[in-house]
Amino acid sequence: MELPAMAQSLLGAEEPEEERFRAVVDLDVFFKDMYTYHYHHGLPAIILTQFCAVCSLGFTVAFSVFILAFIDWDGLMQCHDEGSCYDLEKYIVMTHFGFSSFFGFIVMGYSVLFTCYWLFRCASAIQAVMHAAEMDKFYKEKLGITLQTLQTLSWNDVVQRLIRLHEHKIHRVAIKDRLTEHDVVSRILRKENYMVALINKGVLDLRLPWWATPFLGSDRLFLTKSLEWSLYFCILQHMFNDQFNVSSVFLRDIKGLKSRFLAVGVVHFLLLPFMLVFMTVHFFLQNAQQFHASKAYLGPRQWSPLALWTFREFNELLHVFEARINKSYAPANEYVQSFSNAYLSILARCVAYISGSFVAVLLLASVIDEAILLYVHTGDHNLLWYLGICSAAYAASRSLVPDETKTVNSATREELMDRITACTHYRPKDWIDRAHTTEVRDEMLELFPFKVRLFFMEVMSVIFTPVVLCFSLPQCSPSILEFIREHTSYVDGVGAVCDYSTFDLDRYGDEDYATAPEGGVVEVNRRPAHGKMEQSYLSFQHTHPDWQGHSTGRNMMHRLRAFSTQKQSDREYALSSALQSSLSMHMPTGTRREGDSLIMHRDERGNGVPGEESCNRENHTDASGQMRMQHSFLAPGTEYDFRSGASMSGPFVPGRASAVGMSGVPSVLRSVLKQENIDFENDFYWLSKFQQERRHNPEEMEQSLQRSMSTLMMTGVMNRSDLGSTVQGSGGYVYGRGTERNPSNSQQDNEVESRYPIYNDVEHV
Repeated sequence: MELPAMAQSLLGAEEPEEERFRAVVDLDVFFKDMYTYHYHHGLPAIILTQFCAVCSLGFTVAFSVFILAFIDWDGLMQCHDEGSCYDLEKYIVMTHFGFSSFFGFIVMGYSVLFTCYWLFRCASAIQAVMHAAEMDKFYKEKLGITLQTLQTLSWNDVVQRLIRLHEHKIHRVAIKDRLTEHDVVSRILRKENYMVALINKGVLDLRLPWWATPFLGSDRLFLTKSLEWSLYFCILQHMFNDQFNVSSVFLRDIKGLKSRFLAVGVVHFLLLPFMLVFMTVHFFLQNAQQFHASKAYLGPRQWSPLALWTFREFNELLHVFEARINKSYAPANEYVQSFSNAYLSILARCVAYISGSFVAVLLLASVIDEAILLYVHTGDHNLLWYLGICSAAYAASRSLVPDETKTVNSATREELMDRITACTHYRPKDWIDRAHTTEVRDEMLELFPFKVRLFFMEVMSVIFTPVVLCFSLPQCSPSILEFIREHTSYVDGVGAVCDYSTFDLDRYGDEDYATAPEGGVVEVNRRPAHGKMEQSYLSFQHTHPDWQGHSTGRNMMHRLRAFSTQKQSDREYALSSALQSSLSMHMPTGTRREGDSLIMHRDERGNGVPGEESCNRENHTDASGQMRMQHSFLAPGTEYDFRSGASMSGPFVPGRASAVGMSGVPSVLRSVLKQENIDFENDFYWLSKFQQERRHNPEEMEQSLQRSMSTLMMTGVMNRSDLGSTVQGSGGYVYGRGTERNPSNSQQDNEVESRYPIYNDVEHV
């Protein structure tokens, strides 16, 4: 591969030998800085991000201290009208700032604690900017990437430039001769891959003890941001030594891991009141205006921290993960909204009507004279206060009323679940074909709660995180260390990594997710759940298309490609058959259209029957010598009107046909035409479909898949070397161009040709 012109000019042969090899003390930090620079799109954005983060934290601490310590809330509560209210300066006092009372002690401790945290955050921001400045120099001088170019350059392009510099020995950052995309990402996500594995295999005991179950339930997993940070510190921060290997002392020290869990739990307990105040103030300042503006007082729905770690894949960079998760919010909200509680809807309509009536009257009064809302009191409050309460009640109740204009059925929910799965890459076996059930909906709601509920979970985490750290996690410390010991592999030039992140499909592959292991023993009980290995491999291959995986991974990709091609051909076949059947039912008796793919007549009863020529194809060879096939549903330049049975000028458009009249269209055609929201180019959608179909009849599906792969080889789309040893042709023959076919399989071959007309242009010798 040739180097970019800019890199050639900057890194020519004149560069001193000592400049061609960069001695990097910590390659993990170097590659993380390299990725962070790309993620934030350059040094100016990183400086601005760090500056705003420091300012926001400083403002939150200062503003919350001002509200808690310098406002006379007792005097402010006595303000009821113009006569009893004063200027703001009258309510600013210093009485609460000190150790004279318990509340003053809490405020003083809160101020000191978070001021120290703010100073630590400032130091971290300065360090981050310094690393970004070094990386800015590296991008410009070594990679030849300017700030303007970086805005439109993908991460894979950046890595490819680094690899080319390394391979040409122009600038090397690693000792090993060959640097790959997998090596770079494995270093960036070394610790995150272990976290994904621990969550995926359920090694971490994140449940509350039995004596705390009345609060949250015994089977509910408990993971919040604070607990996530605690796990990172207690486990991942102490795992590795300076040589990027898992420390042998760490693997043997069960007591040390338990002690860290207990120590962090005690610290959480001591910081409980201060953390509670800070989280409450921060959430209020961050979301109050958004909730008020959108009138969604429960907030939008968001994936919980546990859901995000469940969806995260091995070797998946943050920008890739965020992109696909952001795509999942629309179908996830549609799915949740497709369910409605009849009793709650009736009650919500009643509350909306009553509260809306009060709002209407109060708004009318404000139009007459705004003083009415300010000076007319009912009880201890004026009418303006009641207007706000009624408006909130109306908005909350209206959000619980389902949209009656949308028709939802089980098929629609299955389609929505397909779209969600294509983005989240998560669909337990219990969810397959059960998206319409309340059990699946409830499990979905646990992963996709309202933002207000997430806030209350974070608030409760201040109380329950010490419990989990001190009682639940110490009990599973031996299992954690055993899991890390068994699932750690050493990669030359990288160090110790989670063996799941090496994509060892021969050892951990799952046949339900298109893998066909080549030799060896598949460790079924130890492989990741929910096809995490295959989906991670597929995601990494999409992000880094130049990366060459091993043969089993390539075979999995080809099997998935064959399956998707087969299913899309089935879809086109169903669409073709449905259109022909529908047209035949509406054509006048005896109508024949030369050039149609199916020539229909009317019998004496008026039913459509095929004519003597079931298919009239016109084949020709183009300039490249490839065979092509021309056939159409209607004569060229005509379109059939489903309502009147008359043909219209212009090309045939299925979408227009479905719009002008669907009464005579078969249900199979209507279901096909309604799938416009499904991205059929999404490989993860087909991987989910592969899992669903293989679950019902694995043997029959495998036979169908083998026939489809043989057909792809016959067309030249694939070759046998791509597919390894897992594909056999019909009757032991792998046929294609220039190969002899088994005569005993002519009936099967004819079935393939009629079933998949897209391949019928292949010349057999």
